[in-house]
Amino acid sequence: MLFWDNIIENSPADCYVEEGFQTISTNPCSELPLSALDSCRLLLLNLFGYVKEPFASKACFDYQEFFEDAKIAQRMMDDIIDLEIEAIERIIKKIESDPESENVKDRELNMWRRIRHNCVSGRRTGLGITALGDTIAALGFKYASERSVQETDQIFKTLKFASYI
Repeated sequence: MLFWDNIIENSPADCYVEEGFQTISTNPCSELPLSALDSCRLLLLNLFGYVKEPFASKACFDYQEFFEDAKIAQRMMDDIIDLEIEAIERIIKKIESDPESENVKDRELNMWRRIRHNCVSGRRTGLGITALGDTIAALGFKYASERSVQETDQIFKTLKFASYI
């Protein structure tokens, strides 16, 4: 289930609607809201790995390590965009060198140039998490309890701020 109003309200891309980055859909699995001609670039951090002494009375979440890893992961995602741009440029050069007439190549070239423009100017990524349920259990919190909701909120805030640095 997607809450489209929340997606639009919280999507960084939708701050740039006038630049052509209005969210119009999601990738096929609905993990990442996308604008037209955008790419699905996803990377997940496994939260369970940040639980120290899981399932013990001293279990705790290592926010500092998670924060540092999220910064590195976001930087890696940005590097992936550079690799994608290089690949798009190779595709454009290949199409330009094809023997077909300009009329035949125009439509495809136009599309790839627009994709490249969005890739360069948008630099969209999807840095997320996995194993939230396991993490909550390993910390000793009952699913959907007030404490588990607070912990989840803190995890996502940490991810958000680390990603924006």
